[in-house]
Amino acid sequence: REGRPTSPRDAWDEDTAEATGPCPASAQKPQSNRVSTRSTTLKQVMFMPGQPAKDPKAEAYRKAGIARVEEWSMALIPENIRRDVVVAVQEVQCGDPNCAPIDTAITIVFSSGGSGMVGIPMEVKDVTLDHVKSVYPPSEILTRWAAGEDADWPPLDEELDLAESNMPRLRFVPGQRVECRVGPDPVTGWATGS
Repeated sequence: REGRPTSPRDAWDEDTAEATGPCPASAQKPQSNRVSTRSTTLKQVMFMPGQPAKDPKAEAYRKAGIARVEEWSMALIPENIRRDVVVAVQEVQCGDPNCAPIDTAITIVFSSGGSGMVGIPMEVKDVTLDHVKSVYPPSEILTRWAAGEDADWPPLDEELDLAESNMPRLRFVPGQRVECRVGPDPVTGWATGS
């Protein structure tokens, strides 16, 4: 730390990388050429090329929505395990054309290492308490996560049952020896297997 400026008025000689001491007011660079560490200035200076500027009103609605969903999420966690949990809410852009363009993701992480995530297919500003309740894990799952145990949410069995109900019926049983087409030739492109 020795030799470094201790206040904003100290100058830093970039060529020698040494402090030159307090800078007289007459030698200071004009404000427009200085990089400020104040967050209000950074908000004006920082940008993402090619990205439109964010609407301050829309950003305020988004932040209020995140705070609201975090509050609802904490309230749905049983009180006896609430002190050891962190709930984070964020919007996630989905590239899948079959889903909402922006999803609200709620991540629940317990100090024991147990965690889970749920998603709501809409922007956070549009999420209601009923939406959160409809995807939120029950107390039993949350308690298992709090204990550091693995617990699937939503339950995988329901997902598999749904997937199987939409699948065509198999023409053979699992493990049965079959002949499969593995190549383009109609005569030699076949192989046996199970």
